[in-house]
Amino acid sequence: SSISILYPRIEGILRNLNKDENQNQQNLAKTIMKIFPNTNSILSPARFSTYIEKCYFATFDPIAPSGLSRNTVGHGVADQQEYNLKGATIGCLILEQIRSFIPKE
Repeated sequence: SSISILYPRIEGILRNLNKDENQNQQNLAKTIMKIFPNTNSILSPARFSTYIEKCYFATFDPIAPSGLSRNTVGHGVADQQEYNLKGATIGCLILEQIRSFIPKE
Protein backbone atom coordinates (compact mmCIF):
# COMPACT_ATOMS: atom_id res chain seq x y z
CA SER A 1 0.00 0.00 0.00
CA SER A 2 2.99 2.35 0.40
CA ILE A 3 3.41 2.35 -3.39
CA SER A 4 -0.07 3.75 -3.96
CA ILE A 5 0.73 6.55 -1.48
CA LEU A 6 4.36 7.28 -2.41
CA TYR A 7 4.21 7.34 -6.20
CA PRO A 8 1.56 10.09 -6.54
CA ARG A 9 3.24 12.04 -3.71
CA ILE A 10 6.54 12.09 -5.61
CA GLU A 11 4.81 13.86 -8.47
CA GLY A 12 3.25 16.32 -6.01
CA ILE A 13 6.68 17.18 -4.60
CA LEU A 14 8.11 17.69 -8.08
CA ARG A 15 5.17 19.96 -8.98
CA ASN A 16 5.71 22.02 -5.81
CA LEU A 17 9.41 22.38 -6.61
CA ASN A 18 8.74 23.33 -10.24
CA LYS A 19 7.31 26.82 -10.20
CA ASP A 20 7.28 27.07 -14.02
CA GLU A 21 4.02 27.42 -15.86
CA ASN A 22 4.60 24.30 -17.99
CA GLN A 23 4.51 21.28 -15.67
CA ASN A 24 4.51 18.45 -18.18
CA GLN A 25 6.25 15.22 -17.23
CA GLN A 26 9.52 16.01 -19.01
CA ASN A 27 9.77 19.39 -17.26
CA LEU A 28 8.98 17.82 -13.89
CA ALA A 29 11.77 15.29 -14.45
CA LYS A 30 14.18 18.16 -15.15
CA THR A 31 13.17 19.98 -11.95
CA ILE A 32 16.03 18.32 -10.07
CA MET A 33 18.52 19.74 -12.58
CA LYS A 34 17.24 23.26 -11.86
CA ILE A 35 17.54 22.83 -8.09
CA PHE A 36 21.00 21.27 -7.98
CA PRO A 37 22.60 21.60 -11.43
CA ASN A 38 26.16 20.25 -11.17
CA THR A 39 27.82 17.33 -9.47
CA ASN A 40 30.10 14.48 -10.51
CA SER A 41 28.46 11.99 -8.15
CA ILE A 42 27.17 8.66 -9.43
CA LEU A 43 23.82 9.95 -8.16
CA SER A 44 24.18 13.17 -10.15
CA PRO A 45 21.09 15.23 -10.91
CA ALA A 46 21.44 14.45 -14.63
CA ARG A 47 21.35 10.69 -14.07
CA PHE A 48 18.56 10.97 -11.54
CA SER A 49 16.56 13.22 -13.86
CA THR A 50 16.95 10.67 -16.67
CA TYR A 51 15.80 7.90 -14.35
CA ILE A 52 12.74 9.91 -13.27
CA GLU A 53 11.87 10.65 -16.90
CA LYS A 54 12.34 7.12 -18.27
CA CYS A 55 11.17 5.00 -15.31
CA TYR A 56 9.00 6.98 -12.92
CA PHE A 57 7.30 8.92 -15.77
CA ALA A 58 7.53 5.97 -18.19
CA THR A 59 5.41 6.15 -21.31
CA PHE A 60 1.89 5.04 -20.50
CA ASP A 61 0.03 2.46 -22.57
CA PRO A 62 -3.12 1.26 -20.77
CA ILE A 63 -3.40 -1.77 -23.07
CA ALA A 64 0.14 -3.02 -22.42
CA PRO A 65 1.50 -1.26 -19.31
CA SER A 66 5.23 -1.59 -18.76
CA GLY A 67 6.18 -2.17 -15.15
CA LEU A 68 5.64 0.07 -12.18
CA SER A 69 5.56 3.80 -12.86
CA ARG A 70 3.67 6.86 -11.74
CA ASN A 71 1.29 6.35 -14.65
CA THR A 72 0.58 2.65 -14.11
CA VAL A 73 0.02 3.23 -10.39
CA GLY A 74 -2.05 6.38 -10.92
CA HIS A 75 -4.26 4.74 -13.54
CA GLY A 76 -4.58 1.46 -11.65
CA VAL A 77 -3.16 -0.78 -14.36
CA ALA A 78 0.11 -1.86 -12.70
CA ASP A 79 0.33 -5.63 -12.40
CA GLN A 80 -0.35 -6.90 -8.89
CA GLN A 81 3.09 -8.58 -8.78
CA GLU A 82 4.72 -5.13 -9.19
CA TYR A 83 3.36 -4.06 -5.78
CA ASN A 84 6.24 -5.60 -3.87
CA LEU A 85 9.13 -4.66 -1.60
CA LYS A 86 11.28 -3.58 -4.56
CA GLY A 87 8.61 -1.17 -5.84
CA ALA A 88 8.09 0.32 -2.39
CA THR A 89 11.85 0.65 -1.87
CA ILE A 90 12.25 2.46 -5.20
CA GLY A 91 9.58 4.96 -4.13
CA CYS A 92 11.35 5.56 -0.81
CA LEU A 93 14.73 5.96 -2.55
CA ILE A 94 13.28 8.47 -5.03
CA LEU A 95 11.94 10.55 -2.13
CA GLU A 96 15.29 10.32 -0.33
CA GLN A 97 17.17 11.39 -3.44
CA ILE A 98 14.84 14.37 -4.01
CA ARG A 99 15.32 15.37 -0.36
CA SER A 100 19.08 15.38 -0.80
CA PHE A 101 18.81 17.86 -3.69
CA ILE A 102 16.55 20.36 -1.95
CA PRO A 103 18.64 23.24 -0.59
CA LYS A 104 18.57 23.63 3.19
CA GLU A 105 17.08 26.92 4.31
